[in-house]
Amino acid sequence: MAAMISVIYPDTAGQYPMLYFLPSTPGGPVSVEWYSDTLQRVVSHGFIVVAVDQIKQNLQKYLDGAIKVLLDRVALGCHSAGCDTTLQMLQDNSSTANSTIFLEPFSMSILGKNPGIKVPAYMYGTQLSEELSPCSLPGLDYRAFYEKWACPKWITEVASFGHCDILDHLWWETCHYGHFCKTVGNWSLVYPKYHEYVSGAISSFLIGTLQEYKPALHYIENTTLIPLQMLSLDSKASC
Repeated sequence: MAAMISVIYPDTAGQYPMLYFLPSTPGGPVSVEWYSDTLQRVVSHGFIVVAVDQIKQNLQKYLDGAIKVLLDRVALGCHSAGCDTTLQMLQDNSSTANSTIFLEPFSMSILGKNPGIKVPAYMYGTQLSEELSPCSLPGLDYRAFYEKWACPKWITEVASFGHCDILDHLWWETCHYGHFCKTVGNWSLVYPKYHEYVSGAISSFLIGTLQEYKPALHYIENTTLIPLQMLSLDSKASC
């Protein structure tokens, strides 16, 4: 399968931090295009998002000439098995990114010794991702990432939503009716409310770590500011 790249950026000229995002199966059947709604919402908060099936270089050629990447403010993001690649990249070179986001991660690489990586990390999980046909497995999931990560680190686990609820409508339906992973069961619950929440949580973490506006982190730390029910929430912001 040919590699795909999707570069999304704000309409206004300027310099922006960047999120490098890997989908569920980099180079595999799950395309970056499956996440376009959620990623577009992240861009609206002032970020360049580079979504790739495989790692690419020379990104400036994909950008409008008036849009520049702040190369000293780069985050890695991923979903599901894409987080295995992300974790390996950080294990090989922790200076690859200023922060990282693991959305419902699944990784065999988290087994064994602790990564010992002191890169700010946000682990995001959902209740239904480990039910029915589980797409996240205990011991290889967001909890394992959080337990083994050094610091700084944050974790949230959302009640009643599942692994495919982050996806665009067509691909959500494919997952839902194909019973690949358990979903919330009703698209009207996913869009726009859930996508707004997920993109807001991602953006809050990026604003707090890449733009260094620490109050933004309250939106993944304080349950009174979170519009969905949380099963768990924790953080260790200081090393």
